[in-house]
Amino acid sequence: MNFSHLLNQTMTPQRLQSTRDAAGGASQTWTNLGQAIPCRIEDASSDVVERFAMQSLTVTHRIFSRFTGLLAGDRISAEGRFFLAHAIQVRRAIGAMSEFTVIIAEEVRNANP
Repeated sequence: MNFSHLLNQTMTPQRLQSTRDAAGGASQTWTNLGQAIPCRIEDASSDVVERFAMQSLTVTHRIFSRFTGLLAGDRISAEGRFFLAHAIQVRRAIGAMSEFTVIIAEEVRNANP
């Protein structure tokens, strides 16, 4: 089963990197892990919101993609919005259904580190 037709948006996954400037000061910047990766962004269900609230995490969305390599704490830039990944769930291929990733995320207004 192919679900590529459901991936109707694109995302840029990002990871926070620390660097040192010439004076030895530290700064943090978001580094792209890929670009224009097909995805689907949906509001998180009340069950998902409640489950993560028990862990003191705010969850607002689920993002579906075939992209692998994300970690909790990574950021997703998509459609002019930013999401902070709290959990990554990899759904393994079963029969004709291909493997995909579900990113449990919180939409964040402040996109800076």
